[in-house]
Amino acid sequence: MQTAAISVRCNGPMGDEKAMKIYSFGEETKPAILLLPGTCCHWKRNFGHVIPLLQEHFYVLCASYDGSDETEDSTFPNMLIETAKLESYIQKNLGGQLFAAYGCSLGGSFVGLMVQRKKIHIRHGILGSSDLDQGSSFGTWAMAKAMTPLLGKMLRSGKLLVWAKKKMEEKAGAEYAQAMLQLFGCSAATQELPSMAFVSNTSIFNQFFSDMVTPLEDDIYVPGTKIHCFYAVKMGEEYENRYRRHFVDPDIRYHAMQHEELLACYPEQWVEEVLASCRLDGRGMEENDFEERHFTEAERAQAEITESGNPRKPEGEDGKKMLERMNESHHNVTGWALSLWEIQGNDNILDIGCGGGAALSRMAEHVTDGHLTGIDYSPVSVETSRATNAESVAAGKMEILEGSVEKLPFEAETFDKIVTVESFYFWPNPQENLKEVRRVLKTGGTFLLVADIYEKPGLPREVKDNIRKFHLFNPTMEQFKNLFREAGFAETRIHTKDGEDWICVEGTK
Repeated sequence: MQTAAISVRCNGPMGDEKAMKIYSFGEETKPAILLLPGTCCHWKRNFGHVIPLLQEHFYVLCASYDGSDETEDSTFPNMLIETAKLESYIQKNLGGQLFAAYGCSLGGSFVGLMVQRKKIHIRHGILGSSDLDQGSSFGTWAMAKAMTPLLGKMLRSGKLLVWAKKKMEEKAGAEYAQAMLQLFGCSAATQELPSMAFVSNTSIFNQFFSDMVTPLEDDIYVPGTKIHCFYAVKMGEEYENRYRRHFVDPDIRYHAMQHEELLACYPEQWVEEVLASCRLDGRGMEENDFEERHFTEAERAQAEITESGNPRKPEGEDGKKMLERMNESHHNVTGWALSLWEIQGNDNILDIGCGGGAALSRMAEHVTDGHLTGIDYSPVSVETSRATNAESVAAGKMEILEGSVEKLPFEAETFDKIVTVESFYFWPNPQENLKEVRRVLKTGGTFLLVADIYEKPGLPREVKDNIRKFHLFNPTMEQFKNLFREAGFAETRIHTKDGEDWICVEGTK
């Protein structure tokens, strides 16, 4: 990588005598993206593997915080002084306008602070698995005092404590653990992965402490700025709640991963997500700047019905119309997936997110002495599904219930087979919800997760637009496998169909 480094001094009462370095890469004519490392992280370790990929689309700028650059004798002061230095650089070199900023972990706090302070304007602010955790001064001071010597020892030795490494590997896997150790600085040093032994305990303490006690406001909103949050679902839903508390209408991008796993383990996919967040094609232009897709009147009408009807939780008359259309549009993918099963006449089957009831109707043709249950948390879906299957419901062969996958109203080991068609995109907590599915499935039973798309290269633009618009949770094949494995399924098989983007994930208990 060819780099240029600029030292930045902070002008004003909070300034110090030291200077932060900003490294630049690529063509200045392209949109500028600023990369902000995590706590006590070296810019090369966080971003060295993705900078060449980003250069195709961006003028790449990478901050090297005070105290985290081996070429300077400096100490990290606090979050506000460093924020002011970043703003000073953007004002002097970019006219106060920044196209995009990506904050890795701690870096997300800098993104939030710069947007909140309104000293400069950022068009796309991207938070990468950021905690945004805040605490009281005394409690945080005590925690920072306890953590600093441990973190300092790890950075100087280049090794994580044995018990901590083992715990990380058990929780998230050896591959993720190794990638995160490289990202943080606890791995063998090379030219591309510099040693972090030079980082002082004072810098460690100041980063840890000031990040947690520097206030980030609630309901931050700046016209012309969009906040995108790469939400690592395995971290827990409290992180999504923080994103929604601090920012007005953030673009939450769901990933079935651990903290910064996307950046550490899947660089190409990470770049795709950055581009999608910034709405860039491959030419460094925002899609809406050069092309507007022209819809027919029929397409526009259907799009309006879908938006009004709310695919996440169908509602109102448009919700009913949307469900009727989905009964037709999901017909082929549902038939393909159900053909993978051998439905027995006496099977007890559950359909989660039963929607308009078409899948239940098809399975009812094969269940003679058994029973079918549909469940959906939308009252409109329950009503529509009951109408679709009125005869089976009246005969006692089927029942349709209102309820959520978060807490299924059934005893453990109830169902021989469970299916969900086109609903997993909207599950509130996918990892925990899969455990709930497994709980009510009989030992030896199978669960089919059916979707007409999954995350992979080459998805059509319209599909990507809908993923963003409706905040769909859309894992890759490998992520599906990991989700099912961690939910406790004994065996997981992935089925796809040539010529289609369909996927059926089959889990056996």
